[in-house]
Amino acid sequence: DAYNKLFVSSTKPLINEVSNQIQPLIGAGFAYNFSKNFATELSYTYYSNTGKIGNMSVVALGITYTFN
Repeated sequence: DAYNKLFVSSTKPLINEVSNQIQPLIGAGFAYNFSKNFATELSYTYYSNTGKIGNMSVVALGITYTFN
């Protein structure tokens, strides 16, 4: 309880009350190799939730370089 008061400033922790239910997840990604050593990735993920945390969208960009 002291942890939640310090970092969340609430006596009740911010938790997902429906975590025992299956929630939908939608995502798409794209990757492209520019050369044998260099590639990049872009992805989008949408988490659907009805609890206190709510819906969440995540966009990620990845860059890969392979040393030979």
